[in-house]
Amino acid sequence: MLALGGVLLGISGASAATYYLMTQGERDTHAVWHDIVVPIKNAGCGVNQEGSWTGDITELYRLGIISRDVAEADIAPLKPLVDKPRPYHGYFVVAMDSGPGDDGWTPVSVKGNLRSSSWGVCVFPATADRPDLPVILICSGGIHTRASEGNKPILSWPKERSGWAIAR
Repeated sequence: MLALGGVLLGISGASAATYYLMTQGERDTHAVWHDIVVPIKNAGCGVNQEGSWTGDITELYRLGIISRDVAEADIAPLKPLVDKPRPYHGYFVVAMDSGPGDDGWTPVSVKGNLRSSSWGVCVFPATADRPDLPVILICSGGIHTRASEGNKPILSWPKERSGWAIAR
């Protein structure tokens, strides 16, 4: 186990040494992948018989998919948990207005729908002064990343793959 700032982390042996040597940006990115990206991707954004949840990110906390800390980073919650969104390890999150279509890339609007067969989540840096933090898009078809261009959320699914790396 590794203790940092009084917090006991579930990291041991060589992993602890690796974590200790990470930059703050690398630690932030690690936490975001572990606590936001993977749970949302694996849960299919809270899918049920009516489709995936597309209304906001905060509801995914109520569905038991993400932590409250992550839900508080939602910039457009339907029922806010806090007065003002709080960054999670330097990131905000938002449910996108469109997700990828059947071809895996052409945008499909989900704006105004609480559930849909298509969905997209944008995880983006909370401040423009962190160029080390990438923008991450999550959808049922994969996880896409690119270098950040400030702290602007991407609300519409990109029309082309240029500049996006497929992370998973």
